[in-house]
Amino acid sequence: MTWTCTDSPCPWGATDHGHAVVWPAALGSTNKRLGYTASGTVYLPASVAADTTIAVTSGSAAVYAGEPNAPSHRHLATLASGSS
Repeated sequence: MTWTCTDSPCPWGATDHGHAVVWPAALGSTNKRLGYTASGTVYLPASVAADTTIAVTSGSAAVYAGEPNAPSHRHLATLASGSS
């Protein structure tokens, strides 16, 4: 996933890269955070996320929650392979 600065503020520079779940747009997901546009819709509304289960099939995943314009997001959990 790539986050590209398309507005202001962009506290992490012109671009940033990482792994993220891309959610279906039908769920109301967005690709905007702060001044960045992500290459996929990786931000899920709280009303949808609250009832969502994430299953990790290999490796591990960190789960975060927070407002789209917050400078940081709260770490909820780290899930290992086979957990949800």
